Amino acid sequence: MSYLRRILRINSCEITNKKISDVILAVVLVGICFCILWKANWTFGLWSAVDECQFLRTTAVGKPSHAWSGNGRFWPLGLCDYCILLFLPFGNTATAHYLYNCVMLILASFMLHKFLNKICKNRFISVFSLLVLFSTSAFMRIHVSCIFPERMLFFMLSAFMLFTQKGREKQSLLHYFLAVLVAAYATYLKEPIFGVFIIIAAVNIICGQLSFKDKIFNGALLVNSAIFVAIYVYRLFFRDSGEPYAQIIFNYFELPFKQFGREPILILMVIIACIRAYSILVKKDRRYIFVDSLLFAGVGYAIAIMMFKFASTYYFFPSVLLFIPAFAAFLLEEKGYFCGYDEPCVFLSKKRSFFAICFALVCMPITIIPSSKVVLRCWKHRDNDHLFFENIVRECQLGKALYLIDDKAFPYEHFLCPYNSHVTFLRYYGGQDFPIISEVNPVKMNENSIVLSHREPQASIARKLEENGFKLIQTLGETKLFGKMDKVK
Repeated sequence: MSYLRRILRINSCEITNKKISDVILAVVLVGICFCILWKANWTFGLWSAVDECQFLRTTAVGKPSHAWSGNGRFWPLGLCDYCILLFLPFGNTATAHYLYNCVMLILASFMLHKFLNKICKNRFISVFSLLVLFSTSAFMRIHVSCIFPERMLFFMLSAFMLFTQKGREKQSLLHYFLAVLVAAYATYLKEPIFGVFIIIAAVNIICGQLSFKDKIFNGALLVNSAIFVAIYVYRLFFRDSGEPYAQIIFNYFELPFKQFGREPILILMVIIACIRAYSILVKKDRRYIFVDSLLFAGVGYAIAIMMFKFASTYYFFPSVLLFIPAFAAFLLEEKGYFCGYDEPCVFLSKKRSFFAICFALVCMPITIIPSSKVVLRCWKHRDNDHLFFENIVRECQLGKALYLIDDKAFPYEHFLCPYNSHVTFLRYYGGQDFPIISEVNPVKMNENSIVLSHREPQASIARKLEENGFKLIQTLGETKLFGKMDKVK
């Protein structure tokens, strides 16, 4: 009877812990979805003038979504998943787009949660690891906007990890096939992702003890990456032309330290990667080789991003995501992962909860504060941006002539020029094309004219505007609106 009571007590405790952890995760996800959906609207100047206007040309007006390519960029599937909204009666609204972001976020979180449970067999560790991911400075940014492919990478990489783990456990060709399909899709979401699958496959092939099915799977990952490289090299050197999107300018000290300050979990990623490299090469500890391959892939991805000197933290989100499984294993009480020895790491086994709380208290506020500022800034733009263009449309309908300064020195393709972004927003909110004069001619301009510039006008143009009595009457980010009336009605 005492044995039976102990079994029932243990089962009751596990059920209670499962409920508590699931409730915590559910409450956090509801809060995140609220932040994403609140005041849902299109924004013009949140990140740049050329971002969300892509949706105003595509899904917001009933056309298929796509990502632009050229100048070294090739991410053809980066935005095409929004095409699914075309099958919904309200799919062209901003609310539908952000609701779709929420659905994909929840599905990705569920898959990652399930994968982490398979690794650590502890729901609290799994949920805590997810909370660490949610608190990163880039997480909210990639979900409160529709332009970032990292949003879809969260879903695809989570699915890849789950399918691969199931394939390894069950030696299931079906799960391996699904993992390869997901990897193929993810490869065309962001250019450096092909390197992630090369590292994962290489680490498993070199260090793992693989079955025949495992070898087929890892070989398929290498073939997928090779196909992408061939297509990318062809487009870069033989098809596309123009100024490169980014150049390889690696600063060995300045950039890494900046990123470590903005995303301190990267420090822990590097530390654990070094320890695991030692454990694998010296201690021959290869029990967690798939988790290790994800960890090393995350480090490799971060190095690639730093080589191109991309400073924004959202570029590093895939690295943090690939690190999370190693982070969960790092918090395990069980022996092996952290030290690479047979006996458990005493500090982590005895003080795991204390360490986790301290890590959260120290690192999370560093990233949560800028992340919350991003959300507040987004809400402000959702409130104000549409009013700016609606006011201009109203003035044009009252007979005003709109002059729009075209910056012909803008380096990217013409459809990405801020000039066309202004035209796109005006057409969307006005429901028609407006007679826009791209050349500022002070001789023809009078009190019935307004002038729109996507940034501070050049000195010569500013001087002509001032000489003709034009004053700055409204701003939206860097965009300036000049006119002779007291205010835009």
